[in-house]
Amino acid sequence: MHESDCLYTYLRVLWETISTINGGDYQKCWHNKAKQTIQSALKQLDQQYDLIFLEGAGSPVEMNLKERDLANMAVAEMADVPVILVADIDRGGAFASIAGTLALLDQEERNRVKGLIINKFHGDVTSFALGSEWLETYTRLPVLGVIPYIEHDLAEEDSLSTQEVLTANVIEKDANYEKLAKRLEKHLDWRKLLTIMLGEAHVH
Repeated sequence: MHESDCLYTYLRVLWETISTINGGDYQKCWHNKAKQTIQSALKQLDQQYDLIFLEGAGSPVEMNLKERDLANMAVAEMADVPVILVADIDRGGAFASIAGTLALLDQEERNRVKGLIINKFHGDVTSFALGSEWLETYTRLPVLGVIPYIEHDLAEEDSLSTQEVLTANVIEKDANYEKLAKRLEKHLDWRKLLTIMLGEAHVH
């Protein structure tokens, strides 16, 4: 692959490949169209479902990209929803990642962040109690859960991962999702999470 080839990427909108573009073309020609598509999709989803979960992609504070980032805080603002910051402790640096991310968000974005989750923890999750206490004191945000590292055969979305897709069919995928859901249920503070999503009056 020539160096120039690395500057291009596929542009996919609603699962359809639209074009092959470079970064400059995206900023000039596609950013506003992509934003309009997201707004339209959010409106349609809001009419169809009681709850919508939005998953960000990567860090919300890549400062060289932040002005036109449509994968994180901008979408939270469009949807006007609270944000839960999830830190991957498997690769290390979770404390610095959380503190640094919160410091780099502007005040309006920071006000949207309502809780923290520690993901992919190795060992006994109760041994992280002092870590949770420190985070809650430092950030003034609740730690909603410490999720243990869970082996699974689902495809990793993170480009840093080299794991191949091992899941062969939908049935296997559903079984893996069910396994993950049960572990999440065990290690998350659901009352606090539901209170953030729905408000105290709707949590019984």
